[in-house]
Amino acid sequence: MPRLTCVIAASLATVGMAVASAGTADGALIERLETLAGPDVVMVAGDISPGDDMEFLSAVEGVESAVVLFRGPGGDPIAAMNIGTVIAEREYATAIVPDSRCASGCALAWLAGNTRFMAPDARLSLTVDDNPTEAAPSTAALGGLVRNYLRDIDLTALYPAIAFQAEAPAPETWMTRTAAADAGIKVEISAYEVETAEDSVPTEPAPAPEPETEREIGTAEPAPVAETADTEPSNPVTGPGEPIILALPSDMRWLVLESARDEASLTREGFNLPAEMDLIRVKTRNGMYASAIGPFPLSQVDQTRRELIRGGAIPRDSYISTGKGFVEQID
Repeated sequence: MPRLTCVIAASLATVGMAVASAGTADGALIERLETLAGPDVVMVAGDISPGDDMEFLSAVEGVESAVVLFRGPGGDPIAAMNIGTVIAEREYATAIVPDSRCASGCALAWLAGNTRFMAPDARLSLTVDDNPTEAAPSTAALGGLVRNYLRDIDLTALYPAIAFQAEAPAPETWMTRTAAADAGIKVEISAYEVETAEDSVPTEPAPAPEPETEREIGTAEPAPVAETADTEPSNPVTGPGEPIILALPSDMRWLVLESARDEASLTREGFNLPAEMDLIRVKTRNGMYASAIGPFPLSQVDQTRRELIRGGAIPRDSYISTGKGFVEQID
């Protein structure tokens, strides 16, 4: 982790100030910064708004390794969970920049990080804005989507701590990273902070280990299936005539070509796919619908994606997925 924590430290120290006033009433500022070494840096500054999930997908096109920096204060929970789903699928790291408050959409997306960082003076609130939207017309509907989302990122046990309300977070709900760790959220401290801390300045204790969370029955990923030397079936995780397994083993991936808020909005024609590639359409745990192809071996999926994009067969914002959030094949 040394290279990652160095990138995080440099990002928190410099980018945090740069995005202090970023973001507009129309949505967050989302910008990708390539680095000379280590993961790319993606800034998400300001309130996350509907449509920002697609902006995020465009920003991270082709990015295999990244740290996503958040400067809240909040935003639309649905768009944020879509961003978080991409973060989780690609195992990006996340960080809350210095002197920032991160709640609602900001907090939900940040939680999806494979490794999570917070600046020492950053604060987190698990208060989620429950103003009615088309995707979540009631608190109960939003609660169901958030519960499923937390299950997908292995934080099911955190759900009781989520507060749904339309008002801004109360002062007492803002947590330091130590308090976040005590609440069951694993938060890392960068090596840079440890190495440069002065003896006269007390440092925060290391966060407590994240407690084990119980998986719900049926959500565990299936074990990888060994490949045979002679033949490779069209769907390597199932046999002939068997239902397609949507949640893939760790060495397989789907290519998601599009997502939509309702089934009718999915593209029915227009993908110029090779004859051997079958398109499936699925419903996801966050209430969205998606079209996907595959599955492909993990070692080949990114190259396949790039070739299909170059050939005009699939959209440029297509992304790689484990299928963990897929709950039902609709056709």
